[in-house]
Amino acid sequence: MASPSFLQIGFGALLENPAIVEFAARVGEKAFSIAKAYFTFTAHEITQAFQDSFAEALKAISDELAQKSSAQKLRQDFKGQFADAIKTANRDNIQRDALKPFIKQKNQLFQVDKITEADLVALFQAQNTAPLTDLILAQMQHIAPVDEQLAAFLRHEDLLGQAMLFFLREKFRTEARFEKAVAIIVCCGSSLTA
Repeated sequence: MASPSFLQIGFGALLENPAIVEFAARVGEKAFSIAKAYFTFTAHEITQAFQDSFAEALKAISDELAQKSSAQKLRQDFKGQFADAIKTANRDNIQRDALKPFIKQKNQLFQVDKITEADLVALFQAQNTAPLTDLILAQMQHIAPVDEQLAAFLRHEDLLGQAMLFFLREKFRTEARFEKAVAIIVCCGSSLTA
């Protein structure tokens, strides 16, 4: 199972909406009740979203390492946001093949057995203080050893974590249930804090 801190950081990043942050700060425990009622994703769906986002992030980083272009808008947006960081971080000339084993074995990572009440409460209390990349690298060690050069590359400016969040946000942004849950939480927050 993924560590609670991984879920907290991942979910917390998805809910980085000023209205939600203010709502959670003001109403505390009521925020949990609303999240529980409207955050309807299963542990399997969350696991799949994290795994898919991880694989997409590694594929996009690999394409940047190979200077491979894409006509896909999302990949162009990724390039615009991450190309300079990838180029700067790649002092050791990491090759795209270094990431392939992790892409192929993504289903071994981020196993969420269930989303607990503590996880949902933590969504509203989490402060993004730990680099997400370190948590992902710990997961990757279950597949294959990550040498220090590759780890340093992926840690540069929390590259891997931020790249994964880029794709995770997109995955949930296009999910109607997530958008509805966020809208309800913001709406409830506005009415409860007014």
